[in-house]
Amino acid sequence: MERSVAGLVGLLAASPAGCAAPAAAARGEHDAASALIERLLPGRSGDFILESIPSEEGRDVFEIESAAGRIVLRGSSGVAVASTLDWYLKHHDGCHVSFCGDLLRLPDPPPPVPARIRRVSPYKYRYRFNYCAFSYAMAFWDWPRRERMIDWMALHGINMPLAVTGTDPLFERETLGLLPASELRGPSQPPRRAGTDSQEPLRVERPEPHHAVGTARQLSP
Repeated sequence: MERSVAGLVGLLAASPAGCAAPAAAARGEHDAASALIERLLPGRSGDFILESIPSEEGRDVFEIESAAGRIVLRGSSGVAVASTLDWYLKHHDGCHVSFCGDLLRLPDPPPPVPARIRRVSPYKYRYRFNYCAFSYAMAFWDWPRRERMIDWMALHGINMPLAVTGTDPLFERETLGLLPASELRGPSQPPRRAGTDSQEPLRVERPEPHHAVGTARQLSP
């Protein structure tokens, strides 16, 4: 399972510029994307060829075309490759992947793409989640449910999901020197995070932002 977690996290992580081993990083992302295809379409990962292409001005790019009876999925990152698969299934084969069920009736062999398709994302970062998401159903998810969400995010081009795991010790460390011990409360457990952390995590009174209010009033007609 550790290998699966590492592969999926690598799939959603952006490759840093100037990476010492870009070929190795691309292979890792391709391995994670190939594993995603196998989970989504068991026994069909061999129908697809995965290739890397450069990004365009820091934005993800994907391309799709057919070659020798297989579908070529090109992307500038692991997420771009995964979103290429989603685009092919949705717009070319009438398939659909959702939280409530899938419609995956991919013919064998897969239908060819008449001409090469290229898409460039208008956004560098595609975000998902907020703190509330970690306090409700997600607090009780098992690994298969989390793996499913990670796959869904990759298919839909999400490359910056909120990650709060491990942040509680950092918050506690940074606040211990600012407030007396009598004013501190321990970090909330995941199911209570949205309610307690947003209402009264440390019983700190926050002054009204006078400058912001004043600016807003000046701008009002």
